[in-house]
Amino acid sequence: MWWKKLIYAIVSLIFGVGVVLLVATISFQSTFDGMAKDAVNKRNFDLANSFFYYASAKEDDKYLSTYNTDKIKIEVQPVLTKQPHYTYNASNKKYETLYDTVEESIAFSFFYVPDFSKGNNAKVHFVTTNNKECDLFFNSKDSQETDINYRINFFDYQAKYHFLTIYITKTDWVSNINDLNDTVKSFQLIDNNNNIVCSYEFNEKYPQIESNIYKDLRPYIDEYNSKSIQKGHDFNSGNVEIFNKAKKELDKQVDAHSEHYIKMAPSSAVIKSDKMVFTFSLATTIYLIVSVLVGNFIFTFPKKKGIYKSLQDKETEKAIEEKQMEVFEKES
Repeated sequence: MWWKKLIYAIVSLIFGVGVVLLVATISFQSTFDGMAKDAVNKRNFDLANSFFYYASAKEDDKYLSTYNTDKIKIEVQPVLTKQPHYTYNASNKKYETLYDTVEESIAFSFFYVPDFSKGNNAKVHFVTTNNKECDLFFNSKDSQETDINYRINFFDYQAKYHFLTIYITKTDWVSNINDLNDTVKSFQLIDNNNNIVCSYEFNEKYPQIESNIYKDLRPYIDEYNSKSIQKGHDFNSGNVEIFNKAKKELDKQVDAHSEHYIKMAPSSAVIKSDKMVFTFSLATTIYLIVSVLVGNFIFTFPKKKGIYKSLQDKETEKAIEEKQMEVFEKES
């Protein structure tokens, strides 16, 4: 009987871990959403931005941080983003992340924006000092892989976190502007009906794709990207270990230069939150209670049933004996 209990314990443990992890995963995303939304509600804009990229820590490092006449909070700043690159899996018929690259980017963030009509035409339109124009569309899921913000729907940020943000990476800048020395002169936030929601023209600090605050990190960023690409194309080789080493070194350098920006909110910040701890503890407790009750039922009920049947048999035997005695007495 002990081996049956052992098998049940193992199966129950595996099943329980799966259920708890599923609950934890769902809770992680909802907690993440809630923390980012709460940051916006409390006007902690730096924290809100840090959920999506390494954001500027000092106001002096930002290109713009102001409210417009419609009380929309506008921030334009140099950031580091992790840009995913995809491959199409024919067997699963879906896109999968092949690798990611860390890139210097210019981020445009808008807080307390009206929930304007969503669609494929809403965008940030900016003009450079050399009069080159560029459009960043908030919904470009159906775009080609070479397009800006390929397969990213920034409207999700507005729906979940109460603000819109969008960015242009160094790779996209080179492809569309083709001049690293060029800067942003002005921009417009345009809704799906081609109405200008807000606009701004720079006259002092002009956003540039290569920011001086990241100059010390560039060798480590280049190394990370190089190893990430190798890992993505040859996952089973030793490049994975080399990539992990490059990643740790970049993280180390990011920590060393944290005076310039807020580090991207780590997963541990969500995992250690009160809501996450409570949900995980509750799921674990419920699983243990159910597991014990089910196990007790499985291994105890047959015994009780056997005892009950044994008592029934004895009562039947006694009844038969009494019946036989009655017949014997009558015949006597």
